[in-house]
Amino acid sequence: MSNGAPPNPAIEAYKLEYQLAASRYENIYKALWQIFSYLSAVTGALLTFGGDHFQSNFLWVLASLPLLFWYLSTYSPMNHYGDLCLTRLAGIEDDINALSDSKLKHYKDFKANSSKGFRVRHVVHVLGFLLALVFAVNGYRSVRAWCNGTPLIREKPPETKLISLSADDLKKLMQPPPTGQAARDAEPAKSISQTPAVPPDGAPAKKKGN
Repeated sequence: MSNGAPPNPAIEAYKLEYQLAASRYENIYKALWQIFSYLSAVTGALLTFGGDHFQSNFLWVLASLPLLFWYLSTYSPMNHYGDLCLTRLAGIEDDINALSDSKLKHYKDFKANSSKGFRVRHVVHVLGFLLALVFAVNGYRSVRAWCNGTPLIREKPPETKLISLSADDLKKLMQPPPTGQAARDAEPAKSISQTPAVPPDGAPAKKKGN
């Protein structure tokens, strides 16, 4: 294309579509992992604080449900949409290259390499299978426990009342008693009245001294 020639409308259209598709492709996976981080926090909170409130199998059902829901309702459809977007990006590169002297092949090479080796999607599929297995096994055990009369939601334990003391009360408890009071407490108690001992029968009476 010579300098000063008007731009090719087809190339300009492909360039605009290429920019929009690239931005869409990036936003798809940003949204995927952002939602995953939020639901992972929910799962962690359930496992941390739910042990005292839910039956153990039912707790695992609740904990696995957010991430299983993410895998089925968010990751699977959006990842498929991302693959379609990647295919279109590679096609746009071929169209632009055919109309100009450029050699765009960023997304084309990425698509070719994404089918090789162990990729992130394989790890996510394994995670989804494990989550489904945990949900199914513990869901079955939860139903059996409920049928046997085991409550799935545990009663809240009674609250422990705390006794609050002010700083002045603590000082009074820590102060030793006064010296005079301690001495009086140490003296043995004196008997107010004492009955004289009665001598046994037949014993000679004691004579008073002169």
